Amino acid sequence: MTRRALGTPFQLKEFLMRFWCSAVTAVALAGLAACGGGGGGGGGVTPILPAQAMNLSVAINGKTAAPDGAGQYAAKPGDTIEITPSIGADWAPSAADPSAITLRSASSSSTKWSAQLVNNTTAPVVYTVTAKQGSAASITKDAVFKVSGGNSQNGSYRVWATNGTQSQLALNFDTGTYDMTDSAGQVSSDSFAADPSEQGTYVLKSARLKAAYNAARFRATGDAVVGSFPFDDPQLASTATVQPFVASRAPLTAQADLDGTYTRLGVNYGPGLRDSQIRRVQLSAGGTVFQQCNDAAVVDMANCTPANLITYAVTPAPNNGWSYVNVANPVDKAAFTVAYVGGQRVMLASGLDQTGSQRVFRIGVIATAPTANTARGGTTDGGWGALGFDPVNASWTVTKADGSSDIQSLAFSNLGYPAGLQSAGASPNAYFFMQNSALSVAVGARGNNGAGYMHFGLVN
Repeated sequence: MTRRALGTPFQLKEFLMRFWCSAVTAVALAGLAACGGGGGGGGGVTPILPAQAMNLSVAINGKTAAPDGAGQYAAKPGDTIEITPSIGADWAPSAADPSAITLRSASSSSTKWSAQLVNNTTAPVVYTVTAKQGSAASITKDAVFKVSGGNSQNGSYRVWATNGTQSQLALNFDTGTYDMTDSAGQVSSDSFAADPSEQGTYVLKSARLKAAYNAARFRATGDAVVGSFPFDDPQLASTATVQPFVASRAPLTAQADLDGTYTRLGVNYGPGLRDSQIRRVQLSAGGTVFQQCNDAAVVDMANCTPANLITYAVTPAPNNGWSYVNVANPVDKAAFTVAYVGGQRVMLASGLDQTGSQRVFRIGVIATAPTANTARGGTTDGGWGALGFDPVNASWTVTKADGSSDIQSLAFSNLGYPAGLQSAGASPNAYFFMQNSALSVAVGARGNNGAGYMHFGLVN
């Protein structure tokens, strides 16, 4: 083999340059002056950079998360999601049903997307957050979340309060948040959490609370909530007082199902006035006839003095309620709702009386004889505690607004009241009691120290 000599320095330089150019890849190196012969003065080559990849880092409730085999992240309603892209990104969240998922405390920038996921349904929902590189829309990456179904008790409940007002309560057990909207549309929003010392009770947080003891609490069963809340006082401007309430999202809408004899207890609230009411009322004829016995003594409907047995005609009213009008005096009229609480029919009314000077609250149940159980709920003097029955006694242990305790045990008087209505104590400290399988209720007797006092709660 003949070896060719490289004679001149120029020939050596040209050889080396050609060797280099044959070895490089399609990506030209910045700073290479030229490729080719003739003294190296040729044009430059523009570098071709590789496309950037979009990668996402996902954290759920502050902990790094990994997708499952299907590429989805498992999330629960109420979880807080944080997504961090490897390069600056714009964001495009989506779901097959846009109304199924709502976001709380949502925040997004080119470097992070975060939000608390709220599933508005009880079914699992797939929710996708797409990151897009702003200058190159083709550079994208999806974070796909399978959000489990929301708590079945999430939702909106109509509220009847003992101060004679009505509101709307929205609860979300997944996020531990609530909105209480009054009749004027004013909203009070905050959080709630389980009471570690009383199973089944939730404590409401509110800036409206001023008392030493926080009696703003609730218990829930199916489509109903029973609790206490610092409502605006309708008789005292700019004042909030903790009052008991019943809330339901299951009104009875079939008129024929109204029929029954109800024991109805109530309180009246006006300027300088607190009073009680105890009545027997009856719905019949497919829910079209309402009768109330106005005897001074509480008696069965069959034993009511004819002149005191008042008959009303019942017709449907707005918001799944019912109006009743005195057939002999059309000025005498009012409204009520029958809602399901713990599967039981409960008659509820809350609002102004016919004179417009007093607020009234009424609660009626198809009462049963007292059985051994304990209910927990609020009192009209701003307390919260247990109300217990057995066949012969009533007792309660209440923490009052000032933090002190009210503990009493009273034997039933057996004075021959209608079935399901009991009295206990003696004047000036006498009370009436009733219950069904879901609720226990106590009210102070008229003309006594406890007139206008009420305590009710959900049976454990």
